[in-house]
Parts: sequence; structure tokens; C-alpha cells
Amino acid sequence: MVSVTLGSTIGAALVPVAIVAFTAAAAADTTIAEPVAGTCWASVVEAPIIDPFRPPACRWCAGNRGVEFGSEAGAVVRSPTAATVVYAGVVAGTPWVTLDTGIERITIVGVDAIVHLGDRARQGQMLGVSTATVHVGVRRGDDYLDPARWLSTSGYRARVVPDDGAPARPASRRPTC
Repeated sequence: MVSVTLGSTIGAALVPVAIVAFTAAAAADTTIAEPVAGTCWASVVEAPIIDPFRPPACRWCAGNRGVEFGSEAGAVVRSPTAATVVYAGVVAGTPWVTLDTGIERITIVGVDAIVHLGDRARQGQMLGVSTATVHVGVRRGDDYLDPARWLSTSGYRARVVPDDGAPARPASRRPTC
């Protein structure tokens, strides 16, 4: 336990404020924002997720700031939601498409695009074909979000099943997002 002795009432009042401000600033560096309620995405590519979202411990730390799909070259890549194409090109030898929903930026890496800068993509519209695996990342401001929160690939929600002999409710087919 740390004890601080201050010579004035004003100093005592400022210490908690400084601690709260420091704590909030430190927490802001690793905050993960929640997705907009009620939004579900179309499938980006018909392939399983082979590397899930792993938020980094700090802004510059290692992690997976999106999800990686185990697609094969030539798989159709679709727009997960209605958005504007703000980038369609190559970064470090890898083709990318970046979409802006007005709230989030969605980056899809590993897609040879047939869309162009400024195009308005509809949900489910073909953006291009994959070059191999496809990475999907989402940012809101400086915060990375887990794209799987919007995906409804399984069609089932996790549910608690009673273990006391009571009958379980039927599984829901509502989207998981």
C-alpha cells in the first residue's frame, strides 16, 4: 500500500483526478470497441476462419488485428456490408480493398479487385477474387474490432443447456452477430 501525505486540501483533491485521468489514458490504448447493434454481414468468402482475432496487448504489440480465412486462390470475395470503396490496389505486393461504412473501415487483404476507388458496394456484391487466404480487418477510429462479431457463418447462437434433467430449449437459427 502506498501512502501519500499532502500539505493542502487542494493537493488531496487533485491526486484522485490525476489517477483517474492516467488510468483512462492507459486503458484507451487497448480498448476494443463494440460493433454497431443489429448489423450482420454477408459472408466475405466461403472458407473457414483459420486464424481468429487476437487483440494486441498494446498498440504496437503482436496479435492478429482481424480474421484470416483459409480460402483458395480464385474464391469469390464479397462486400460484407454496404460501403464505399476508399482503396483498391496493392500494398507491399499484396492486393487490398478498403471499404468505409461511415462508421468503420473494413480492410480485405488478398483480393484481386474488380471494384474501383469511389465505387459504392452493396452488401454481398462481388469485390473480386482471392489470391490465396483472405484477411479481414475492421477499425473504428484507432480501435481494432473483431470482424467475427458481425459474421453469422454458423447460424447458431451459443446457449446454456440445463444439466438437471430439464428439457433444453431448441437452438435458435438467429444470426450470431
